[in-house]
Amino acid sequence: MDELKIVKAMQEDLDSVCKVINDIVLELFPHYFGLGERISIHQTEERLKEEIKDGYIYKVIVNDTDELIGVVTIINGELENMYLFPFYQKRGYGRKVLSIIETDNLYA
Repeated sequence: MDELKIVKAMQEDLDSVCKVINDIVLELFPHYFGLGERISIHQTEERLKEEIKDGYIYKVIVNDTDELIGVVTIINGELENMYLFPFYQKRGYGRKVLSIIETDNLYA
């Protein structure tokens, strides 16, 4: 399994965070959207911008390649959302993310 790092998202990461979430949702739920259609995330983008500003959003990155494979949101000490590309699901990466969050005390 790849080593992961979890880093706080910055405002300049907004586009990549939105793209990751959009791509993951489209990949997991293609039947809800037309071929090639993108999710309208204008309101979501505004919310994400605020959550990044407030320090709630973290990027999940593969250490060796710096590949962004997911996003987690931690608000008021609770994990609100975890988005991982389907390739990384059911392979232990979610548990690894939770372990890193706990070890690095990101719940605080």
